This record gives sequence, C-alpha cells and structure tokens, in this order.
Amino acid sequence: MKFTFGFQGTISRSQFWLGMLAPPVAVIALSLLINQFAPFGDAMVVLLWFVFLVLFSGWAWLILAFHAKRLRDAGLNPWLCLLLFVPLANLVVSLIAGFKPTAVERTGAPTR
Repeated sequence: MKFTFGFQGTISRSQFWLGMLAPPVAVIALSLLINQFAPFGDAMVVLLWFVFLVLFSGWAWLILAFHAKRLRDAGLNPWLCLLLFVPLANLVVSLIAGFKPTAVERTGAPTR
C-alpha cells in the first residue's frame, strides 16, 4: 500500500479490514509483553507504556487515514472520518466504510 499514512487516494475493503485488524493485534501483543516485564520493575513497565502511547498515536493517524481513503472509495465524503471521535457514530462510520461497495470507477475495473 503506497503512502499508507496519507489521506489521498482510495483503498479497497480488504485493505481497509486488514489495516483495521493490525492495531488491535499489536495492542494485545504489546499488552502481553508489558505484563511479562512487570517482575523486572516499575521503570521497565513505565517505559513500555510510553512506547505503547507513542505507537497508539501513530495508529490513530493510520485509522483516520484508512477511513478517509475507504470513504472516498465508497463514494462518500472523506470528512466523515471525523465522526470517529463521536461515540457510537464511530461504529456506524466504520461499518459503512467497511461494508459499502466501491463507488469509484477505476480504469479497467468494473464498479462493484
């Protein structure tokens, strides 16, 4: 995926879901790692939580970018991705982005 962190362009539903599954898997793995280092002292746990927060800010940007691209691909306004900050509306926007078929006709590819 070229320019993964950018807001330009479009992505398919499969790319969208792959991108949405990666952050939760990484969060679970990092949480398990943090729990394994708990016996080594509080400083190690604090350091790992700091790494977790830094990574989370990057994931938040990635999630916004993926939603904007997918909404554009579905023929919707990419600014709808700002609704991800509104409780319950974020779920609706994610489901629409994830399941609405492609509306943009690409060269050589039929509209789904």
